[in-house]
Amino acid sequence: MKTECTSRRHDAGMTLVEVLLVVFIMGLIAGVAVMTLPSRDTPQEKALQTVRTAIEDVRDRAVLTGEVLGLRLGPGGFELVSWTGEEWLPTRVQPVMRLPQAVRISFTPLEGKRGLEKDRPMALVFNPLGVNEPIRLEISMGPETDLLEITPEGEVVDAGNLE
Repeated sequence: MKTECTSRRHDAGMTLVEVLLVVFIMGLIAGVAVMTLPSRDTPQEKALQTVRTAIEDVRDRAVLTGEVLGLRLGPGGFELVSWTGEEWLPTRVQPVMRLPQAVRISFTPLEGKRGLEKDRPMALVFNPLGVNEPIRLEISMGPETDLLEITPEGEVVDAGNLE
């Protein structure tokens, strides 16, 4: 009878190796979960993505509706404008997007291409045929400046990062 009692006592707990193995597996799973989480975007990256999305949305809207549309830089963000045949007028959709106050955007025509017309407001113009004036946008926030280019086909291309 003594042998049964000692064998029961020996099987009653877990060894240190088993506990360490369970802790190791839990740590490994936690590490994999943390590594698969998406990184948080910086305010600069959020502003860049907002500008890119607004440009692509307006380009698509111009093609789908057959209107000549533009994104005019206004206080605090972009304003959607429409060409009436005589002048640029704001659409019923007020500002397409708001930008943080620290974000600065400037347009420049690409080299070798025709410049921005003086009588036209500083705007990105989107033709319903999908053909656009190629323009480079400089989006800066603090010391970091990102460049986006709009190709003649209306595609938004990342042109790099200036520091």
